[in-house]
Amino acid sequence: MLPIFFATYGTVFIAEIVGDKLLYTTGVLATRYRTAPILFGMAVAFMAKMGAAVLVGKAISTLPPLLVAAITTLNFFGIAYVLWRKPDQREVKESAPAKAPSAFRASAGRRQSFAYGGLIVFTILLYFRPNEWLPIGTFPLVKIVALSSLAGLFIVQISEGRQYTVARLDVLGAQARSRDQVAAREAAAWTAGLAEWDQTGDRISRLHAAADIRLYTPGSRAATPLALLGSLRPPDGADEEDVATWSSSSASSLLALAGIEETGPQTREHTLVATILSGAGAHADLPWLVQQIQRPSFERVGVLDLETFFGAKDRQALALRFNNVLASPGFNIWLSGDPLDIGALRKTFAALVQSCRVWRNGEPALDGDRVGPDDEVAILPPVSGG
Repeated sequence: MLPIFFATYGTVFIAEIVGDKLLYTTGVLATRYRTAPILFGMAVAFMAKMGAAVLVGKAISTLPPLLVAAITTLNFFGIAYVLWRKPDQREVKESAPAKAPSAFRASAGRRQSFAYGGLIVFTILLYFRPNEWLPIGTFPLVKIVALSSLAGLFIVQISEGRQYTVARLDVLGAQARSRDQVAAREAAAWTAGLAEWDQTGDRISRLHAAADIRLYTPGSRAATPLALLGSLRPPDGADEEDVATWSSSSASSLLALAGIEETGPQTREHTLVATILSGAGAHADLPWLVQQIQRPSFERVGVLDLETFFGAKDRQALALRFNNVLASPGFNIWLSGDPLDIGALRKTFAALVQSCRVWRNGEPALDGDRVGPDDEVAILPPVSGG
């Protein structure tokens, strides 16, 4: 009840401030009177107004639904009729010099009548749904009326010589520039920016020739995608303790991905998934995990048999959660691309560090120095040739 009350109060409060120009009124009052009386008066006025709105709404809710629908429909079409018949041109003040009528002004009423006529017909068809009570099947009558109204209005505007685009000429001119001009301008901007960092084209070319540069974009094919979930096998060369740690952390991440809030080691979902991952082979992936949840390769978890610990019906519900993740649009990008091989990355990093300068907490580090979680490590790759 309280969230609904505060949401309603906040919505009405903002609508009143924006719609009733309350800021202007209170601003004028604040220049002459004290703040406290003004705020008190505003609060009382808002409370009274919202109370009246609630009472009126409650009274309307007791009326027959057909009567409410009829009043709403008549009100809508009444406003549409008034807007339709309203003159398009405002009355010219006597002090303003009179202007000679033009063909454009003379035809404004005809354009407005055509537009409002099409809008009213379109709205009537939406209300009465002719496809339900006329023998026309799925004939797209409403769409035809809408498109015909727009096409007719467009033809009327063209026949009168009226401009039918709101784009500025400078914008159109910018779009009409040749591709070579845009490319030259961008190239000049990049060259100037790189020159500020003392980077020349020859230096960048030597870098590309000497190094294998690969840009990874996880979750996107803009460059080289990275299969973060392409493999669920434990890291190569990991001992039993490392496998247990990896299985526990991976189980928590996968359960969070499936939308399960409780992912702690004490939950049976975490225990089941971690146990499955600890025995994963070289071909383990997310589809394999879904199948293993349904039909695990083990019969006991701890001292309990599998059905007592986690029944088949509950395992099926958990498998459906992971299957929904797999079936979601765009998720397959996380399964394609270069595999994320933590073991290979560790070996590559370890080999690279041997030829780098390493600092620990601002001091040069030695080979035998241990690094803790609170240490700050800086690594400078080898540089040759300036």
